[in-house]
Amino acid sequence: MASIAEKQGGKTQDVNLNFDKLNVRELKTYLRNHGEHVSGNKSDLILRAKGVRDLGKRSIEDVNTYDVVSVRQRRFEKFLSPLGELLPDPLRLKNGWDSSVELMPSFSSSDLYNYLVLSKQRTLDTDPNNAKRQLKAKVYYEDRHVHSVRYHHISADCSHCYVNAKVIPSIPTQNMKQKPDYDVWVSLSKVTGRVHAAGCNCTAGEGESCNHVAAVLYALVDISEKKLEGLHASTSQECKWNQPRKRKLSPVKSQDMTFTKHKWIEHKKTTTIRQDATNAPDKSMVKPINVDRFAPKLCEHFPHAGWLLTQESVVNMTEESHVSVPPSIQLISTMQTPVI
Repeated sequence: MASIAEKQGGKTQDVNLNFDKLNVRELKTYLRNHGEHVSGNKSDLILRAKGVRDLGKRSIEDVNTYDVVSVRQRRFEKFLSPLGELLPDPLRLKNGWDSSVELMPSFSSSDLYNYLVLSKQRTLDTDPNNAKRQLKAKVYYEDRHVHSVRYHHISADCSHCYVNAKVIPSIPTQNMKQKPDYDVWVSLSKVTGRVHAAGCNCTAGEGESCNHVAAVLYALVDISEKKLEGLHASTSQECKWNQPRKRKLSPVKSQDMTFTKHKWIEHKKTTTIRQDATNAPDKSMVKPINVDRFAPKLCEHFPHAGWLLTQESVVNMTEESHVSVPPSIQLISTMQTPVI
């Protein structure tokens, strides 16, 4: 009989594998290689192994090999533009960086959402990245963790450009050597502003969608909006991407703190009401309610009904009780007995 290692060499071998003829040791080896539990008797192991095969679950070795190959492939694709241009490593570009934000391409909140949530180019599979948690990284930018935003055009003929920035850690220390700022870069199309790739030297930077990358993308959104509104003049307020926060903060009393909740997109709803003079209702044409006719009908269907009137006249709903009410607001009730 062939060894269990030969039998589980691939998915086709798993399909042709007869688990009923394997002993307990071989079943446990198969389940252990696929990351499953190995407890239970032989019948339980056989059912569990068949379930792994029917689900098409790969072995741990195959997954690790696939991840290594995919990471290497993605590292190559990050520096290859859609037009086939070979892009340099932004961390190795020492010269040519410009701090002028006027050169940066336009980048909207829709582009940010498309990259973090809907993009498939950064993941190791064909599913969208669905990094919705990183949408909350706007608080990083609002609290001025992003600074030193720079632009690099790579070359005059290149279709893409680089944006580089420094991002202060979420919990910084006074000693910058203990927790240095993260280096974040983003590759953008000069024409459309679409994100081609991104990177960060943090532990989650390989995924190209960490909180630091998202914070830089929010800075790009703010820069584009300021450019569109013409707020880059010297008389405007200081830009957040050039004013980093202090690494050491002094304590503040809770009553002096202002808590704000930042949303990744601000929806501005404006309602415009147009009234045509010919279709506008005339108040003089509205007929008042005839209380003398309305009261008996209401009393017939709802004996205990009551309502408020702003008329000076008093309507007697019953013959037994008469209630005098101030003329400004009169209460008419059909209740036979008063309620205390």
